[in-house]
Amino acid sequence: MEEQNKLDNFFNISFDPKSSAGLRTVAKWSMVAAICSVCGSLLGVVLAILGKNRTEESSGLISYAFFSTANVAGSIVVLILSAAFNYFLYSFSVNTLKGLTNLDPGKLNEGLSSLKTYYKILGIIMIVAMGIVLIGFFYILIMYGTRTRN
Repeated sequence: MEEQNKLDNFFNISFDPKSSAGLRTVAKWSMVAAICSVCGSLLGVVLAILGKNRTEESSGLISYAFFSTANVAGSIVVLILSAAFNYFLYSFSVNTLKGLTNLDPGKLNEGLSSLKTYYKILGIIMIVAMGIVLIGFFYILIMYGTRTRN
C-alpha cells in the first residue's frame, strides 16, 4: 500500500511559479519554432517553383527542366515531412500551455508526450542521416582507393 502511495505522489507533480513560467516560455518558443519551420519549408517550395520557371525560360535543355522539377518535388516532400514532424512540437506547445493555464495535468501530460514523440522522431532522423553520411564517406574512400594511378 505504501508503494502505491509513493507512485501516486510521483505522478502528482506540482510546479512552483518559477518552473511554471519556465515551462510556459519553452512552450511558447516551441510554437514559434514549429511555425517558422513549416513557413521556411513553404518558402522553399515557392522558391523552387519560381526557380523552375526561370530555369526553363533561360535554357531549353531538358536536363535543367528535369532537375528543377525534381527540386520542386523534393521541396514538396520536405514540406510534408516538416509539417508532419513539427505537428508534434506544435502539439506540445498548445497542450502544455492549456495544461498550465487551466491547471489540467491531463493536457500537460499530452503535451509532454508529444514532446517525447518529437524527440524520438528527431533521433531517428539523425541516425538515418548519419548513416547516409557514413555510407557516402566510405563510398568516397573506396572510389578514391580504387582509382587508377598514371
